[in-house]
Amino acid sequence: GHLTSDELADVAANLINLKVKSEDAINLLEQKDFNIALQYNRLSDYQAAIKSFENFLVDFPGSSLREKAMYYRFDSAYNLAVNSVKWKQPERIVKTVNYYNSFKLNYVESDFLKEMDSKMSELEKITNN
Repeated sequence: GHLTSDELADVAANLINLKVKSEDAINLLEQKDFNIALQYNRLSDYQAAIKSFENFLVDFPGSSLREKAMYYRFDSAYNLAVNSVKWKQPERIVKTVNYYNSFKLNYVESDFLKEMDSKMSELEKITNN
């Protein structure tokens, strides 16, 4: 029961097709998870946004959306810190700084950095008050 070279070629073609289909499915899921996390950010549910972006970064480590996810994780943490009651701010500022550093380490040339830097100076003003 050996396969002919034609049959082998068919099997190979089917496997390649399956792989492409599963990659499409992963991309759809990836996009969906990213959009949900972004939605939390837009709705100012920053804690849910941070958690969702955290999960996204773990679930899709090689994602083409990774830079954006890391940026919005920072942005969510920043907004949470800025809008927090005084006693919760220090811990939340630390988290924001960590996200900033981790982003900067990964994306030295990012277009997001200019905006992130100005948000970091805003945080310093809060910290110094």
